[in-house]
Amino acid sequence: MRHDMFTAPTPEEAYFKAKSKYGFAFRLVSARQIIIENSKEEEYICEIVVSVNEELYNQKNREQIINNDKEIEQKVNIKSALDIFNHRGISKKSIEKIIDKIDSDEILSSREKLVSFIINEIHNSIKVKEENLDGKNIIMLVGTTGVGKTTTIAKLASRYSQGMKKHIALFNLDNYKVGAKEQLSNYAHNMGITHISIDSLDEFSSKLDSIEEHDLILVDTTGISPFDIDKLLKKVEYILSSHKYKIYTNLLLSATSKYEDLQDIYNSFSFLDLDSVIFTKLDETNHIGSIINFLIDNPNIPVSYLSNGQSVPKDIIVDVKKYLLDKFVGTL
Repeated sequence: MRHDMFTAPTPEEAYFKAKSKYGFAFRLVSARQIIIENSKEEEYICEIVVSVNEELYNQKNREQIINNDKEIEQKVNIKSALDIFNHRGISKKSIEKIIDKIDSDEILSSREKLVSFIINEIHNSIKVKEENLDGKNIIMLVGTTGVGKTTTIAKLASRYSQGMKKHIALFNLDNYKVGAKEQLSNYAHNMGITHISIDSLDEFSSKLDSIEEHDLILVDTTGISPFDIDKLLKKVEYILSSHKYKIYTNLLLSATSKYEDLQDIYNSFSFLDLDSVIFTKLDETNHIGSIINFLIDNPNIPVSYLSNGQSVPKDIIVDVKKYLLDKFVGTL
């Protein structure tokens, strides 16, 4: 016969440990309470000793060694995966959130399968807003100064007017940034589409009436604060109650921004009831971990487009998920 010892805060818990290991094939030899050394108060732990058949003892301890080895292997694989993705800009918290979904020892016991599982979950976390421009629509681009709203709106205008044959007008609400109005006007002239500059929100309704034959209006809000945009949206929604336009608000975020900045900017604009985000300046960085991290942590906001250069109209990406995954996986 062999002896085995179990400790726990209570006798019942210690007995349960013995039962979990040996079933009922053991005999209780002794039980006692032990004072925990260096405890702030006089705390006790319960210790029981049981007697078991030597063959059973050896079998169970071999199993325990195997299980311990498997647990160690899984911990090593998890740490390795955390290091891989954390090094590429994804937070430990976000990866742990994904790993918590795993209920298979087979995946945890293989580094390759674990990494593959995480990549698949990242794939699932990237939500894409499909293009649906049936009927009359207003698309408003919002974001911080310098994120690329004017260039992006020109790319979209080209895609919609030339690729989809939409009857488009460009509305310019920027009277603060020097040259922005002229830049958008030049884009519109080159593409042969209508460009209208608005000096005040009160003009919006009359201008809208003047181009009611257009089925898509793109609005550049460069230079306007989020709170002024909120006022604009409320006014536009009121105006649209007598028109047939649907309005979509898209937030532009720079791919060169840190995760914390992406989240702060998103939080600043989120009260606008955003329909999607557009990531710009993909051509200026090879590291998009901050984007992936942002999308993992904000699973309800889809991505509509990616912008990866200054060339109008070609530097706009519609196949968002494939581009982001290819670019991210290429760094692993």
